[in-house]
Amino acid sequence: MRTGEEYAKDSIQTYLKDKLGFLGSIVEGEDPPDYYVLMGSKKIALEITTAESIFNEESESVRKRTSTESVAMLSDELNKELKGIVPSEKSLLLILKPPINNFGRFKKQLKLILMKILQEHDFLNKKLNIDDEIVEVRWVSNDSGYHKGIIGVIGDKNPIVNIQEQTILILERIIKDKMRKLQRVNGEKWLGIINNYPLAEHHNFSQALHEVTISHDFSKIFLVGNNSIVMEVL
Repeated sequence: MRTGEEYAKDSIQTYLKDKLGFLGSIVEGEDPPDYYVLMGSKKIALEITTAESIFNEESESVRKRTSTESVAMLSDELNKELKGIVPSEKSLLLILKPPINNFGRFKKQLKLILMKILQEHDFLNKKLNIDDEIVEVRWVSNDSGYHKGIIGVIGDKNPIVNIQEQTILILERIIKDKMRKLQRVNGEKWLGIINNYPLAEHHNFSQALHEVTISHDFSKIFLVGNNSIVMEVL
């Protein structure tokens, strides 16, 4: 199991004990599901996943979609290269707004600036101006056990970020993926979501659940944040 899954499982188990007097146990499943929650005679499937930023490529032109995908890949590339020098208790959140002119030059300069920020332990939030392209840099705490050093959020020139729309897209993708994965698992099902999209909070996910267009049969959905804080979305 991944460290993030274990962190979420332990956080949910502590939440159940503290809030609901849970006296059962959570044991490893067959993947699917990730775990089983054992409560008396009940055996409930518990699937763990991670909420990451997403973009709605269906609503963009071909040129814009290509640019957005390039920025998304850049975020992943920066995370792989720089994660090792990002403090383990923090993540560096980048709000990037495609389309970006002279992408190759922008990419090179952004990487150099981020390396300088990390090497100098500069923990101040800031806006970078790279060839008239604005990048917002924010430090966020990260105690999820699933450390991602660089988190890229795909925004737009106008507006910058629609958090609620992003949250709906995130939740729809998660539900679709997990319903497909668990289609042969019978009985009650729970879902645990590690919130790796720090712009969205509990109320964003709760509201998004009422707006998603995909049906599901999860009887409980937990949102797992920093410091093992767990809140129920459903």
